Amino acid sequence: MTNLHGAQFATLPAAVKAIKEDASLHKHETQVDRAFKRDDAKRLICRHRNQHECTWNVEVVKDMSALGTWTIVSVDSAHSESCENARNVDESKRHASGSTNGAGDSHPRATVGLDAPNHQLFQGSFGRRDLVLTQDMRWGSAKEASRAVNDFALFAQKKRARMDKKTSGGRNKKYICSCDNCGWYVRVLRAPKAESWKISSMNLQHSETCVGAAQPTARQLADMASFRQAVVTHSKANGKLLTEDFLSSAEQGIKIPLRLAYRAKKLIAVHSQDDLVESYKFIPSLLSSFADKNSPSIADYTASDMGHFVRAFVLPSVSHHAAPALQKIVGVEVIPCTCPDYKGYVVLLLGQDGNFQPQIIAFGLVPEPSAEHVEWFITRAQRGFSFDEVPVVCTFLYPGVVDGVRRALPTVTIRFCIKSLVEALNQDKSVAKLGPAELLVWELHFQETEAGFVQTMHQLEQ
Repeated sequence: MTNLHGAQFATLPAAVKAIKEDASLHKHETQVDRAFKRDDAKRLICRHRNQHECTWNVEVVKDMSALGTWTIVSVDSAHSESCENARNVDESKRHASGSTNGAGDSHPRATVGLDAPNHQLFQGSFGRRDLVLTQDMRWGSAKEASRAVNDFALFAQKKRARMDKKTSGGRNKKYICSCDNCGWYVRVLRAPKAESWKISSMNLQHSETCVGAAQPTARQLADMASFRQAVVTHSKANGKLLTEDFLSSAEQGIKIPLRLAYRAKKLIAVHSQDDLVESYKFIPSLLSSFADKNSPSIADYTASDMGHFVRAFVLPSVSHHAAPALQKIVGVEVIPCTCPDYKGYVVLLLGQDGNFQPQIIAFGLVPEPSAEHVEWFITRAQRGFSFDEVPVVCTFLYPGVVDGVRRALPTVTIRFCIKSLVEALNQDKSVAKLGPAELLVWELHFQETEAGFVQTMHQLEQ
């Protein structure tokens, strides 16, 4: 969980999902602590908290600034010894079960006749990508469980599963083979006192008289690597129209209706990374065109030796005109990107106008807020903004920011953001929590007179 400590997300569900996924990769199960009542925070605890006296817990705290982001704070990232021992025992049983399956168990692993999807469709709570269903798997929602069951039936067994509406309810879902006389079934239910779904019972052996056939959905068809490749190849050679010859050769052994093929083709177009990769090629020309048409704007761009995008910088022309009216102090802010297609960081050079409102002077995209990238950002900003006798406020949460600013501006006066200092102190387990003292820190920060500052400082020292 240490890799998520301090990570910021735009929404609370996104932060909770990231914590659960990270825990599942380490073979742990988590749940929201319902007893933790705070509007600006959520706490996740180990599912075995009571059974094994596990103290593992992680909090997600809301940023009360205008950004409103949610920050992950690892309060106690260590599971109890009893909890770890129980997990290791479960793992040993699972591996033993897997060995038995290979020798002819009633729950066989997949012998893939259809090519599997080219992304992580079959991940349970433990991060496995095997085409297999086991009773230790967990899913966050009924929809995810349904996808796993349907995908197993299609890709592993060339069959189609459907929900048995007669025996399925809100917390209980039963999936059966499309052949009415087949005994194949998988029953999933929502685990009591948990937010996950699990398999309660199943029979993965199809009857000898089963006549069920593979009938993929548009999503499943779009996930097949061979179909995706066939769509791209056919489109380049024959245009956009899907022909009967193409449909008959795209997937051997599967009947693909024309309407289904078009729906799958649309999904491929929507989720394809080709357009995204292609769009990166336009960044240099767009930045150059922007700078030329908006003089004296400054724009820069860096690519790797292989031509891949690394970082970009923009200082718009309006910043040149606004600079004389700004106060003699600037700040460097770092914001993690929440875009699913880019995992870097936004770096902002901020100023303050006469009304103490923040104004963006320059902005950039970097893969990480390291000293190297921050130094590159500041040196580009120097081309259009003077840092002479201007203190720079830096966040304390990213050490690379301070180091990068000092490299680019050796004589500059560095000041730390009070908010980031408070957050760092609250996240540091080696120091006591600030508690009520945090209010005094902010009161000290907003004092407008020397007498008020001294009085608050005395209270803080006590």
